[in-house]
Amino acid sequence: MGKNLLQHISKTLLAIAIAVFSGQTAYAQFTPGEGGTIPSITPYSGISNKVGGLIVRSSQRDNYAPGGGTQTNVNLEFPEPGTIGASTYTLQYSDNNGSTWQNYQYNNADLTSDYNNFSLSFFTAYKLRLLVNGGPKNGYTSNEVSAPLSSVDTYFSNWSMDESMFITGIMTPYIGRGLETSFGVKKLSDGTVVKGGLSYQWYRVNPFTYEMVLIEGATDTVYTTTNADAGAVLAIRATGDGLNVGGFIQVISGTVNVISNKAFVNNITNTGFILNLFKNTVGLTASDFTLKDKDNNPVTITAVTQGENAAIYNIAATLDKANEPYYLENTSSIWRLSTENFMHLMPGIQFSFDVTSGLNETNQEKLSIYKIPASNMISLKSNCNIQQVTILNLNGQQLMQSNLNSNQGNLNVSGLKTGIYLFRIKTNEGLIVRKVEIEN
Repeated sequence: MGKNLLQHISKTLLAIAIAVFSGQTAYAQFTPGEGGTIPSITPYSGISNKVGGLIVRSSQRDNYAPGGGTQTNVNLEFPEPGTIGASTYTLQYSDNNGSTWQNYQYNNADLTSDYNNFSLSFFTAYKLRLLVNGGPKNGYTSNEVSAPLSSVDTYFSNWSMDESMFITGIMTPYIGRGLETSFGVKKLSDGTVVKGGLSYQWYRVNPFTYEMVLIEGATDTVYTTTNADAGAVLAIRATGDGLNVGGFIQVISGTVNVISNKAFVNNITNTGFILNLFKNTVGLTASDFTLKDKDNNPVTITAVTQGENAAIYNIAATLDKANEPYYLENTSSIWRLSTENFMHLMPGIQFSFDVTSGLNETNQEKLSIYKIPASNMISLKSNCNIQQVTILNLNGQQLMQSNLNSNQGNLNVSGLKTGIYLFRIKTNEGLIVRKVEIEN
């Protein structure tokens, strides 16, 4: 059995163990504020009448030149127009560094797409952008990208970005997590592997505008996130030396990095509770939080007042034991409330009148989740009735929802990419939230 296969199996088994045993909730509390202070970081924002998301995945060469020989190959990627309510994009180019723009023509017609990529051969290096057609953002333009052309007959044969907890022991999306990348290059002439010839550079990317800012000194294939990365996504660019390897390829993580702020609640009454934070966070108000009951209905927070220090806050809200457990999250794009459970951090805090911190341990122990070997199915089994299962990504976006109304069942997760997801499971005895790593 090969080394890579053994590593893959060990990682899979560990991921399953985490998913199955995360019910062993650890009620590890702390002195509020002992973790220091959340740094003051200005959140990223967008630009009026602009959309982000356009990237040059790679600039290389291929063998499909008319009449033989090689030609340039620039691969552009972007979100499908439907994700912003548009019908299509039109590709635009500038040959004077953005002073003027023209629609790019293909077969004497404007080049448009209702999909998520273009693969084109250019004779000149242009600055490129997308024009939005249709929907509420009709007429908006995207971020602008440059596409230097390759003159070396090589291509990028493969790439990977590992964002799992196995790199540093910290899970996505929390600061301190690691990212590990690899890239492969081959010659167009005979497909042989090219060794060396690449340099690397990491960037912070504004998740709204896709502006990329170089990270000084980050020139390795492995990177560990720091507080300076909070609110940003990360990208790495592998660039050829122009002799052995041409062009470049870049990979962007889809996860916004956030600082973890562990928390617990106590003094729960019908009129509110006390929130205790590991790190001081100055000036919190009701708009910084969302509170929901067991049925995912919003609960109004009427007031948030600071207690003894900036790590203790009195939160006023009308609570009813019949609607427990409650789930508290914060709205910051820089830091996130989290609960420490077994080997990892769970986003937000779930609490009941008789449980002062973390998840409802009794319900957690009644539920097991595991991947069925050699399949794309996740199996759930519980001693109580599983009414509904909702799968979300780590940014809180709902991806799947299924009504089971049984104490066990299977979910087909073949449509999900390898990664870490939140399973929000509604049972007849309350709400359970699990973080599960899926490998497809």
